Parts: sequence; C-alpha cells; structure tokens
Amino acid sequence: MEDWYKLDHAGKLFPAVAGRENSSTYRLSMMLTSLVHEEVLQTALDEVISRFPLLNVELRNGLFWKFLREKETRLMVEPESTYPCAPVTLSGANGSLVRVLYHGNKISVEIFHALTDGGGALEFLKTLVFQYLYRIGESVEDRDGLILPPASFARYAEAQDSFKAHYTSTVSEIRTPEALQIPGTRFSPYGHNVIHGMIHASRLNAAAKQHGATLTAYLTALLIMAVHDSTLPLNNENRPIVISMPVNLRKIFPSSSLRNFFAVINIGVRIEAGMTFEQVLEIVQAQMKEKTTKPYLTQAMASSMKYEKNLLSRFTPLKL
Repeated sequence: MEDWYKLDHAGKLFPAVAGRENSSTYRLSMMLTSLVHEEVLQTALDEVISRFPLLNVELRNGLFWKFLREKETRLMVEPESTYPCAPVTLSGANGSLVRVLYHGNKISVEIFHALTDGGGALEFLKTLVFQYLYRIGESVEDRDGLILPPASFARYAEAQDSFKAHYTSTVSEIRTPEALQIPGTRFSPYGHNVIHGMIHASRLNAAAKQHGATLTAYLTALLIMAVHDSTLPLNNENRPIVISMPVNLRKIFPSSSLRNFFAVINIGVRIEAGMTFEQVLEIVQAQMKEKTTKPYLTQAMASSMKYEKNLLSRFTPLKL
C-alpha cells in the first residue's frame, strides 16, 4: 500500500484558494559561483528526495478531505522556462507539487504551500545544494546539522502537524481593522512580477541598528511609509496600512516538523499628519514585540483552528 499523509492545518487552505491568480506556490533560490550541471543536479536530487518524502507527493481527493500520496514517478530537474511561481498541477499523476529548477548558476525550488512552509523548504534546498556541491567535487562540510541522506525519514517528528500538537482552546478572537487596499494596475499574468535589486547587507543592518531596531522591523516601517507616500491622495478614510508578516512557530513552540508551522501576524499603522518615520518604527516594534509572544501566538493558532475543529465542516463532503 502506498504511503499517504493528511494535509496539515495550514496546508488545507491552499488547495482551496489556489488558481491562476493565486498559485499558492513560492520559491527559494541559491546562487552558486559556477554554472549548474543538469546531470549532477539530477543525481543530487535523486539522492536527497528519499530523505524528504513529504515533498514527492501528489494531491488526491477523499470523500471529506484532500490528502497527499507518495508519487511513483521520478521528480526531474528542469531548466527555468517560465515566470516564477507559476501554478502547479494539482491533479493528475504527471503533475508535481514541487519544481527543482536551474538557470545559469542558480538553483531554485518552487513548492506548493500545502506541503510545507519556508522553514521546511529551506532545509530541503540546503540539503540539495550541499549534495550537489559534494557531487561536483567541492570541499563541503556540514557544520549546521543539515538533514542529509541516507538517514531515514523521522516519520513522526518530521511529519507532525504541529498546529494540532500545540493547540490550546481559547475564547478570545483576534480582530484586524479594515486595511487600506493599494490601488493600481494588475500584472499580466496576474500577480507575477520580478524586480531585481542589490544591497549591501552590512549597510542595511547598520541602518537598522542605528535606529535601535531589528532588520525586520526597520524594513516593515520603511514599507509602511512607502505605501503611505504613494497612496496619500487616495486614502481619504485614513485606513491603517497593514503588513502581513509570517512567523516561524518552530522558534517558539518545540517542533522538528518539516510541514507547515507558521502564523501570520498583522502589523498595522494608521498614519496621522506629521508622523515621522521614527514614530512609525516605534509602533511597528511595539506590535511585533506583542504579537510574537507565546500567549499571542497560542491565541492566533486557536483562532485559526476553530473552523477545523467544527464537526459540521469536518464531515461535509468535499464536493460541497
């Protein structure tokens, strides 16, 4: 019998909302110092994918819910040929929820979000690149505790739905005020556009440190100010500018899961006349400090999972 897996709590959302305008697929890339050799990359992938069976799966429909089943076909590397994060094939034996791409000296992985989050994807990419470099004869050493083959898949720990493991029922509700919707012309294909930019990480970190802020808080405040400046004549109701920010829950709740385990917090600022960047940054830092605490994130998980715990929704036929 083929191995199959339930979708984790967060993973259940993405097949429902995925489509041409929202692929629910994301990309991580790593740049090398030499051109990528397709044959060697394929060999590395063949060796690595058995250590990450949760990524070599296809999406199937059950009576009440979708589930993941291990694929029998080989996952193949591909040259990059289309725009980033194009929709994956959600049905059919020939479709794949994961792409391993190469272009010049770049190796990329694109993953349908129902399988894992950025934390799990990063572990896969690091292992893949390590194995590739080893295969081309580079002197590489594992100093960070990578998940390397041929060690066996830790089925319980790495396949755990950590949302359920750390779920605690609460009664309070997290509410977000109606945010400013940024106007503009849609991209074609919708939602896909790439802007390349280069910046010195050390200088950026120094700028954040100069303001006594973390890099994340500093960039979030800059983004809020940029949105405010570009939409000022159009925000007649002075709605707050809200930035949705993913939080890796593995840093707060103990988990070795390679599946989705993240929360989204909303950082919102209603900019009043005369507010300075420093004032906006202070508000951002205060909200980030509050919303990344264990009690707040426990409440956020409970608020998200209440629909899954509803018996009516759990046992409604999938077609409905």
